[in-house]
Amino acid sequence: MLGEFTGSRTLIALVLSAEGLFALTLPVVIGPWSDGFHTPLGRRRPFMLVAVGPLGFCLGLLAFMPSFWTTALLVFAFFFAYYVYEPPYRGLYPDVLRPESYGAPRRACSTSCAASRSGRLSSAAGSSSTSGAPGRSSWRRS
Repeated sequence: MLGEFTGSRTLIALVLSAEGLFALTLPVVIGPWSDGFHTPLGRRRPFMLVAVGPLGFCLGLLAFMPSFWTTALLVFAFFFAYYVYEPPYRGLYPDVLRPESYGAPRRACSTSCAASRSGRLSSAAGSSSTSGAPGRSSWRRS
């Protein structure tokens, strides 16, 4: 979407790499805050409820942005809302799962995820693979 407004890969990369700043700063604040937050809805759900509206709003408006900078602002707002939502969501796992099931989804996924990642790596290296188009760089995390 950003490419529709500018041909500068640097500007696009700067906007998208800003996610890292949100990922490094917000969980450090929101995570501990949600740990000590006590409401009738629980500790974590209020943060998730506050963030889900802006997430939907940002996604809904993204296609209608008239310029690069308004699109970038909306992307930043999405990143902010996402990293308000995500730490409490991750913290919800031990609140709702039995201790003996901790890590079970990771173990079940490990073989298929490893196969998928190796396919993407070989695809990014330029060899043909069933998990992506040949030569297509698809290194983003799943």
